Amino acid sequence: VSINGNPVPIAFASAGRIEVQLPYETGTGNAVAMVTVPCGTSAAAVFQVAAAAPYIRQNANGDAVATNQDNSVNSADNPARTGSIVTVSLTGIGPLDNPVATGTAAPMSPLSQATLSKSATIGGLDAPIYFLGLSPGKVGVGQGNLVVPGLSPGAYPVVVTVGGVASNGPTVYVQ
Repeated sequence: VSINGNPVPIAFASAGRIEVQLPYETGTGNAVAMVTVPCGTSAAAVFQVAAAAPYIRQNANGDAVATNQDNSVNSADNPARTGSIVTVSLTGIGPLDNPVATGTAAPMSPLSQATLSKSATIGGLDAPIYFLGLSPGKVGVGQGNLVVPGLSPGAYPVVVTVGGVASNGPTVYVQ
């Protein structure tokens, strides 16, 4: 897979889907992707690149890929407590204060934090962001460490907004 003529790291590939890391060096505006396989090269696919395009990763049920403060998986059977930290896994967080090379795992120190304006909500209530940046040890994956607001027990959409762009709203569970 190439974007603007440059090979890109492939995170996942199957018969119907390819996930790649968009190089940090790719500027905003139009970009061109092409896929090359043994039998040939695809037609060029033009797409728009924005400064930020947050997307909270989801499991097969549409729930946020999220962990509770004790590092257990957030789920209906294992909800987060109000006032605790829930960590959501996401991509598209935009520029970083400590950039890393494309295809390289984020370091433990110094952390790479998102630099654009940011906010988050859980169930429509403000969820203060404790940290928004790259997940240490992972390639191209970010995390948002959010304080769970005072909500009644239940399932709630979580939304992270970066640079004025809101993410999708998968579910997190609160007790």
